[in-house]
Amino acid sequence: MKFNPILVLLAAALLGSCTKNEVTPAGSETNSINAIMENDATKTNVTDEGYFTWSTGDQIWLHTTGGGIVGTLSSGAGTANAKFSYGSYFGTMTDRAVYPYNDNHDISGNTLSVVLPDTYNLGANTNNTNAAMYAVVSNGNLKFNHLAGVMRFEFKNAPAGTNQFKITLDKKINGTFNADITQSYPTIIASETNVDAEKTITFNFNALEETSDLRIYVPLPVGEYGKLE
Repeated sequence: MKFNPILVLLAAALLGSCTKNEVTPAGSETNSINAIMENDATKTNVTDEGYFTWSTGDQIWLHTTGGGIVGTLSSGAGTANAKFSYGSYFGTMTDRAVYPYNDNHDISGNTLSVVLPDTYNLGANTNNTNAAMYAVVSNGNLKFNHLAGVMRFEFKNAPAGTNQFKITLDKKINGTFNADITQSYPTIIASETNVDAEKTITFNFNALEETSDLRIYVPLPVGEYGKLE
């Protein structure tokens, strides 16, 4: 199989810090918030024309002073502007969020800790980039900006039954990464590691029913990479 990697380095916005203030909101009603992309070239699902859009099933991590909660896309799939719904939570909202959701994301002072998983289960949607993004509220909307890059692999005539893609690089590409949110363009950076498991990402997806062309998008910390398997 042949691949054609394209590394896209994407910018992120200036962000501030948060403070602790434990409060429990009354009631258990469903809440919602609008989420927008930084521009038309940086969304989460890739079309044939190279544009990205929010996808059905997308989830974001919403930060509160009591921890993090999950927001699930409730409308706007296929567009740059979407609405995410969430339930009750402890603390107060800090107007900060991370995509995609992971319950181990964290914010401490001026440091954002982002977790990139070692396994992605794509199902039928191999076009989803799962690109790491960070947001703060601007004009009442969560404005998402990218924290890292995406590498695209293209496979011609992948055989029927193919259901997994695994990539191994020469730096840490999964686990916890820190970004300084006082910077104008905070990013998560690839680092050296002696732990082999941190150098590999696995993508599982529905088995191809017939010989088909296949694209896989790999979220990667910003950096220079050498050896690739």
